[in-house]
Amino acid sequence: MNALAVHVSESTVFALVAILLARRFASASYPIWTAASLKFLVPFAWIAALGAHVSWQSAPLELREIVSSGDEFVSAALPPSADTGSGWIATLLVAIWAAGCLLVIARQVARRRRVAAIVRGAPTVTGGREFEALVRLSPRDGVRLAISQGALEPGVFGIFRPVLVLPEGFASTLTNGQLDAILTHELCHVRRRDNLAATVHMAVEAIFWFHPLVWWLGAQLVDARERACDEEVLRSGSESRVYAESILRACRFSLQSPPECHSGVTGGQLQDRVERILRREFGAQLGAAGRIVLAVCAAVAIAAPAIIGIARTPVAQAQQRSGNETFEVVSIKPAAANMRGYGFVTDPGRMRMMNVTLTQIILEAYGVQPFQLVAKDMPQQRWEILAKAPTHPSRVLDRRYQSMMQAMLAERFRLQVHRDQKVMAVYALGIAKDGPKMKESPEPGLSTKSSQGHVTATGASMLDVASYLSRRFGKPVVDVTGLTKLYDFKLDWTPDAGEMSAEPPDPDKPRSEEPNGTPSLFTALQEQLGLKLESKKLPVEMLVVDHWDKPAEN
Repeated sequence: MNALAVHVSESTVFALVAILLARRFASASYPIWTAASLKFLVPFAWIAALGAHVSWQSAPLELREIVSSGDEFVSAALPPSADTGSGWIATLLVAIWAAGCLLVIARQVARRRRVAAIVRGAPTVTGGREFEALVRLSPRDGVRLAISQGALEPGVFGIFRPVLVLPEGFASTLTNGQLDAILTHELCHVRRRDNLAATVHMAVEAIFWFHPLVWWLGAQLVDARERACDEEVLRSGSESRVYAESILRACRFSLQSPPECHSGVTGGQLQDRVERILRREFGAQLGAAGRIVLAVCAAVAIAAPAIIGIARTPVAQAQQRSGNETFEVVSIKPAAANMRGYGFVTDPGRMRMMNVTLTQIILEAYGVQPFQLVAKDMPQQRWEILAKAPTHPSRVLDRRYQSMMQAMLAERFRLQVHRDQKVMAVYALGIAKDGPKMKESPEPGLSTKSSQGHVTATGASMLDVASYLSRRFGKPVVDVTGLTKLYDFKLDWTPDAGEMSAEPPDPDKPRSEEPNGTPSLFTALQEQLGLKLESKKLPVEMLVVDHWDKPAEN
């Protein structure tokens, strides 16, 4: 229901903007009204979903010491999710909508069937005055001419195989000029595919019957298409008085108007149309500036939701990319009150999350650092989770488990997140003047061992290094090296009491020793790994938590 409300609101705003544009660019009012109608059938969320395919890549896991445990868990199948919505209200609203939709469709179908029966019974004309005039005016349009027995208004029926129907005896009441004007008007409808646009808007009226603006748009579409055809008839050389008289003769002769999905000659605001025809009022042609403005508006309408989809990648997308990589079964229970430390351990075919909070699971699953997480009132409850996964030979914390964890969070914790960006003061991790000095890792899979002033890592990416340094300095560290491979390295330095607030030295003048005679972490990075840190302000990707629920235990 929320998604429908958002879509209707977006379409309403879009239609209001269309009103302003149509008043400013009257000669382009018909395509503007058509776009406003189509918007009701195309939610911005669909365009955003297409943009979401160009998504931000999740950052790799942080460098973290893995905590082992001998505790065993009992696996159990995932329980069915509980429906917490107000189901009866939603059911009632859907029933009301469906009833209204069916009534509108029934009315549309009844009118169309009545007219279709008349058209089917109308014999095709292949000669005579009307046929010769039609061939002369439209030798290539392939329009079939038929004469109806009923007093049906002259009009074009059908979309892909149009039939021009004239009531029997109508042509005999018209002069040659009046007949040419009527036929030119109807052929203009054929060339513009007005019946197709009218049929699409009928679908809009059936689906959004409850919205008064939809019905108002329908009237504007009819008026705009008739005005456009009137102008085309006058530009073709017809005299305004002759053309106005032909329309009035059609009104007097006909008793039945065609349905909305077929184009007649007397549609729109008839009195206003006749007055404009007699005054030979032509809409001003759309200039270059107007075309540019409308093109920009159309581009913004399409590009804006696509960009939002790129910037706000939902959690569902990560699950879709993961394909079948989901945990087979998951067991969740509260952690023991006296348990200390926490960790994530993988064995072939299972993953254990020990003494972890929801925040820690999110950080691990999405590979983000604490400063990148935007969340309010996150629970402090700690959990012990055992997840059974498809067998995998690696015994280290493999990155492929991230997508499984994301799916678990969405299923069991009802987690909903999106990504955003924020400009902040950071350390930029770049390549030092002499280039990187790390060894490429032969196998994937992050493994680390660390102690005071020492780190040994295998299978580490530059984002892993940035994550570790961020924790050391208490300040965001952003990878700008451009290095995409995994590396093995050792790093030794002497921790400084002021390390958490220290500023990096001039990267072009590395110091081999600090005043106490041992390298600082800044200098060790340059000399041992060929990396440097610089203070900058950069856009940083943030992970925003929109919603979460407490999971059911099992």
